[in-house]
Amino acid sequence: MMKTHGGRAFLHGHMFGDNVHEFLAPCIYEGEGEMLGMAFFKSLVKQHGTQFFEPIGKALAAAGVKKPNLLNPAHAWALRGPLAEYSKWFVAQKPAMARTPSFPPMPKSLLEHAEFAVHWLGQSALEISGVMRKYQLSLADRQSRMAEISGRVQDVIVILCTSLYAARQGDELVQAAADVLCRDLTRKLRSARPSDRYFRACSELGAAIADGGFSAIAGSDAGEILMSYSND
Repeated sequence: MMKTHGGRAFLHGHMFGDNVHEFLAPCIYEGEGEMLGMAFFKSLVKQHGTQFFEPIGKALAAAGVKKPNLLNPAHAWALRGPLAEYSKWFVAQKPAMARTPSFPPMPKSLLEHAEFAVHWLGQSALEISGVMRKYQLSLADRQSRMAEISGRVQDVIVILCTSLYAARQGDELVQAAADVLCRDLTRKLRSARPSDRYFRACSELGAAIADGGFSAIAGSDAGEILMSYSND
């Protein structure tokens, strides 16, 4: 609205201006995105930490070790049980990441997005576990790192859900919009620049919507232009 209508979008009588608070409130009523992102990250690490890292901490405490060194035979022996369990989990991740899940029939472009998301989520398990190993108890103080990882995981989940949802829709325009969104998020994750193919897809999508091809907004009242320029 703002990019298309400029400052008029905030005028009384404009659809956006009259409803902007109703649009924004559901997005922020539980707090800032970064704070929620850290809460989301903590939910990601809770089970993994309880199952694998908590036993390591208890073993170190029982042995009276404050700064573990695996090159020290006594430390390695004290951690033999918990480390064996963690090693089993770690080794099992590689084969799991190599497997491609079975997806329902999907357009090729959406299938590529879904497969990318699943493989990325598999890799993120090792990344998150590595961050937990690196920072250990000081991880709670690494709020910027927690928010950054959480944001990327959320983006990948959006890619997966969007591609699966759009594949179930019969509307080709919905599928095209989903493809553009997934490309946006994938490019963000890969720190890549947009391609000419991407710009062409966006232009074709915008033209189709402008021509009334998007059924979700078909028949919507366009409204009049507020404070129109003088014809003089």
